[in-house]
Amino acid sequence: DWLVLWLDCDREGEAIAYEVIQIAREANPRLDVYRANFSALTHADLTRACLNLARPNPHLAAAVDARQEIDLRIGASFTRYLTLRYKRKLPLLEGILSYGPCQFPTLGFVVQRWLRQRNFIREPFWTINCTICVPMRASGDDADQPLIKSDPEDGPTVEVKLHWGRNRLFDHLVTTILYDRCLQHVRE
Repeated sequence: DWLVLWLDCDREGEAIAYEVIQIAREANPRLDVYRANFSALTHADLTRACLNLARPNPHLAAAVDARQEIDLRIGASFTRYLTLRYKRKLPLLEGILSYGPCQFPTLGFVVQRWLRQRNFIREPFWTINCTICVPMRASGDDADQPLIKSDPEDGPTVEVKLHWGRNRLFDHLVTTILYDRCLQHVRE
């Protein structure tokens, strides 16, 4: 029995591989385990990965474990330091002031989004909404399907709403030109 692990091709993927191996070997201790290394989900890359299966690398998994341990210890130390240092200086601070290596990039994303919202300036925009009436077919296989003609003598019509993927424009002149072109096509 063998198992091929298709996980991210990095150290984190290697660490996850060893977690999977540990659980899988509880069910089957004789399991023969391989890793597929690939960088894209293309036919060529996946075929190359199948033809070049490798054993999981315990050194890469150990490096991830070491980094996680260091992150945890540094995070715990700095959290304690920050909490004790600023608790006296910030009387409104309740609880702890936490530090972690992942918190700084995350805080950057939050601040960036907050600044974008705070500095947002409204701009006028225009949309084009078109509805046309198209005659219905009278009979046959395509009854109830629109017939692209605009002759009022063709009988009953159906209302068709046209949707535009762009949704809005910020240039009034361009919007007007496009609207006029839509009207020209309807008239033709």
